[in-house]
Amino acid sequence: MTGAYICPIYDKEKDFEYGYKLVESAVKCGTSEDLYFVFSDQAQQDKFMDHCMKRFDKKPGKILYDDPLKDCRNPVSMKKWYGIRALSDQYDYIAAIDCECIFLKAQQTGKILDEIWNTQSFLRCNKSTVGASDVKKCAEALGLDQDERLIRETQGFTLTWWFNEIPVYKASDLNAFFEWLDEPDRYQTVYHEWCCFDYYVYVIWLILYRDMHLRALPYTNIAGTIEGLWGSLSFNKAGIEKCFNTHWTSRNERLENNERLCIQFHTDRRFTGNRFVRFLKKVKRMVLSIGRQIR
Repeated sequence: MTGAYICPIYDKEKDFEYGYKLVESAVKCGTSEDLYFVFSDQAQQDKFMDHCMKRFDKKPGKILYDDPLKDCRNPVSMKKWYGIRALSDQYDYIAAIDCECIFLKAQQTGKILDEIWNTQSFLRCNKSTVGASDVKKCAEALGLDQDERLIRETQGFTLTWWFNEIPVYKASDLNAFFEWLDEPDRYQTVYHEWCCFDYYVYVIWLILYRDMHLRALPYTNIAGTIEGLWGSLSFNKAGIEKCFNTHWTSRNERLENNERLCIQFHTDRRFTGNRFVRFLKKVKRMVLSIGRQIR
């Protein structure tokens, strides 16, 4: 089995710096040939690739999506799907990740992504508040919020699977998925709706058209449980990861406790300062997240 990672990136704020760290980890772990970045224009692509060559003597893969995405409210999903389409005839599996990731160890990408797909660990989910609300908004935007099967699988839109596992796409599904997405208004709906995250839409399609089933685990979180580990006070984070059978994590400490982990994500969510300052920053992030939902 073959597999690749695609990562949309922009030359803004610290994204390129995070991207360089991702490339550095890929070079160290022997994964750079399986990593592709999706760029917004030729100048950004040339800048990033030239710097990678100077810094690491290697370049990752590149995909140019030269589209201004005018008025788009969901540009990250658009760029991920563009990259996935571009690679769909070259690999068995494609995983969509963000630039704030690093690889943790050497891996056979195709083997890892095939394992995720066959064990269906990407369907493991948890009770959620904000995350489940995003799932419902996504379903509403697509006109699927009254679908009985989807209501049953999401337990009345109370579950989320977002970032509980590396988001894997199976290449043999993609023609059918994108044909469905290209039907009148669906692509444009996602284009204009921030809550229609790419992997929400894909898994909803798998539930409705590939008879796949979510597996709810006994956890409750504001978002995905694995996504929330970076700020969690739990003393059993490795145990939670193993329960989800996940291959990545957002936590930052004692990663050697879980040999299954291949990627660390949300590396931008690291707070410095004393405990009280870190606590206040966590509360602020939570308030901003809830405020986004209210808007």
